[in-house]
Order: sequence, then structure tokens, then C-alpha cells
Amino acid sequence: MININVTQANMTTDNVTPGNVTPDNVTQVNVTLDDDEEHNDAVTPVILFVLYFLMSALIIFGNVLTLVVLCKFKSLYRITNAFIASLSIADMILGISLPQCAFVNHTRLIRGLNENKYACLSCRYFNTLSASVSLFSITAIAVERYMAIMKPYFYTQYATRCRINTFAVAIWFYGLALQTIAFFGLQQWNPNTYCSVITVLPNWAFNYIMLPHIIICIILSIGLYTCIFCTASRHRRRISVQHSVAGLTPVNQDTKLAQMMCLILGLFLLCWTPYWVLSVAIATMKHNSPYELQVAYQFSVCFLYANSFMNPLVYGWKNTEFKRAYKQTLCCCRGDKSITIDSHDMYDIGPPCRHNVN
Repeated sequence: MININVTQANMTTDNVTPGNVTPDNVTQVNVTLDDDEEHNDAVTPVILFVLYFLMSALIIFGNVLTLVVLCKFKSLYRITNAFIASLSIADMILGISLPQCAFVNHTRLIRGLNENKYACLSCRYFNTLSASVSLFSITAIAVERYMAIMKPYFYTQYATRCRINTFAVAIWFYGLALQTIAFFGLQQWNPNTYCSVITVLPNWAFNYIMLPHIIICIILSIGLYTCIFCTASRHRRRISVQHSVAGLTPVNQDTKLAQMMCLILGLFLLCWTPYWVLSVAIATMKHNSPYELQVAYQFSVCFLYANSFMNPLVYGWKNTEFKRAYKQTLCCCRGDKSITIDSHDMYDIGPPCRHNVN
């Protein structure tokens, strides 16, 4: 609630002329915020500032741990895990950039930082780069799992380490080019506005450059995982009829990994949907968005950042080998640095770069 206190003027409307308007006879209007709103305005930035640093620590720890086990345990570096490594690097970049974003938007401890153009642009650049590479990597994993299950012969012949690594690097180059053009070529930064993607980029750039990538990747990923699980369901029914279930089959193993990555996609959508909805709402209302909606938008940004430390938790929960690797690394256990792989494990490291196709 805003309280407006009006001080009685020392003049009447009959004797007002440009020459006799002085500080002594002008009506004074004092605009003050209600105590509750003043309290909210003071508390909200502090809460967001603390959350940014907390999430930064969790994101960096979880994703550095994931990269360490992928390097330490060579048996974990398989074709799918190349994209998991790419996803972890993208999330780690987000975690590193969060403290800067906290200082830019939610504190005045560093004088002038919140009004510095390149502090704002670099913050949003790395945030959006991380998000785009994460989404591209999740989509690439969906394509890779689809090929492994639906086109196994083609997959074993052409899915080499060299090709997969080249594709992962290409994702990064494409993400870098896309975000560089958007944030340093099309940006419309204004020092008097809150530093966010919807205020830095023009609406047409978001609608016709960013949004199509998001929609295509999400539809493609959901469609591919739907095909995978439909095929796996038919396979299980066929085995059940034949009474030949004797443990995990190759398709079961591939499907189990696909289930884990589908959960990663689901968490991504869950964490990002509130942000997308509120971004569209604020962009539609422009300068008329209510205070509560703006606060909800700021917390939705925190919620989408939280997605970056959830992925390592999913790996440890849904994948036994990741769980053992995490435990051995954290406990600094002595012994063999490799994890025993079952003979029926089908998602192996893949053939080398120079693979002769018969």
C-alpha cells in the first residue's frame, strides 16, 4: 500500500501565476511506502542474494564431482556420457556466473556494478549460454538413445567416439555463436531497468531466435523418448509372452539409461516452465506488471537455476555406477579406480575415431 501525504498549500488557485510559484507556497506531496512493502523491498533482495550464492556452491560442487568421476573412472566415459559431460560443463558455467548476477541485480555493495552495461550483458550471456547448451545436450542425448534402441545396426557402425565428441563440440560452437550474436549484436541494454533476458533482448530476437530453438528441442526430445518407451513396452510384452525373461536384456539396459535422461528432461521442463510463463506475462504487460508478479519472476529465475544442481542427484539416484563412483570419490576409498561393468552392459565406450565400416 502506498501512502500519499499532501501538505496544505499557502496559496489559492486564483492567484497562481508563473511568477509567484515559490518553494514556500507549493503544495508538497510526500510519497511513502507502507511498512509491509518497505519490508518486502528490503528482504526480497537479501533472500535472492543468499539463494544465488547457495545454489552457486551446490551447482559447482555437484557438476565438478560429476566431471571428476567421468575422468577418474574410464569405464564411465561412454558415448552418452560425453553429452553428460557437456551438460555438466554448461551447468558449472552457470554456477560460476551466479555470484556476479547476485551482485548485479540484488545488492549495491559494489558501487556502479548494477549500472554497468557489460556486467549485465556478461551475466545474462553466460546464463543463457548455459541454458542453451544444456537443452542442446539433452536433445542430443535423446537422439543418441533413439539411435541406439531403434537403429542398433546403424548406431554400432557410425556412433564412434570421434563423431560423438565432434558433435558435442559443435553444440558448444553453435551455442556460443547464437548467444554472442544475440547479446552483443542485438541487445538493447538500458541502465534504468532490471537486468534480465526479457529486458536486454528485443522482443523479436526472443520470439524469432530463442523461442524456436526451445520449441524444436523440446518437441524433438519428447517425441524421441515417446518412441523409445513405446518400443520398450512392446519388447517387454513380447518377452513376457515367450517366458524368456532371464535378467536385463540389451534393450532393457538402453531403456534404463533412457529413463534416467527422460527424467533429466522432465526436471528441466519443470524448472523452466514457471520462468517462461512469467516472462511472457511480464513482456505482455510491459511496464504495468504488478509488484507481486515481478517478485514471482525473480524467484522463478532461482527455481530454474536449481535445475543445474539436480542433475548430479539424478545420476546418483538412477545409475548404480555413478552412485558407486560418487561414493568412492567422496570417501577417498583406496583400491581399483575402475567400476566393474556387467557383461550385458550395452552402452559401451564406442569404437574409436577410425572405424572401418564393412
